[in-house]
Amino acid sequence: MRNSWILLIGVCLVVAGCGGESPAPESDEEEIAAAFERYKDATASGDARALCSEVFPPRSIGGGPVPNLDQLIRDCVSGYEESGSPADPAVRRQVLGEIDVEGDRAHAPVTDGPYETAHFFRDGGQWYLRTLSAVDVKRSDPDG
Repeated sequence: MRNSWILLIGVCLVVAGCGGESPAPESDEEEIAAAFERYKDATASGDARALCSEVFPPRSIGGGPVPNLDQLIRDCVSGYEESGSPADPAVRRQVLGEIDVEGDRAHAPVTDGPYETAHFFRDGGQWYLRTLSAVDVKRSDPDG
């Protein structure tokens, strides 16, 4: 009788484990929006390590294949720290507009900040912020 209970419990566990739905993978747009949020969080808090390791793709920091990623990240963090890049809480106001995905690249307008467009790049299956294009003051100033 004891073996029957063990078998029954085992069958129930297998059935319960197999019956659940796994979450659907995020869309490119959701992943890109999450990358932009990582940028905002890291910039707002002045977290150079997060900017260098989670926000910007390794290739954009080093300009090509990355033979020693850890050293590249350390150099990037040192550069941010040496430049005195302060935390900027105002970046949290920035809003990402409609995202246009083209293969492994994407871009979206940015509002409520000094940037006009955010450019993204998929590297190793993950989306990163590649660059931010600044607003052209001459173009946006009707008097200038």
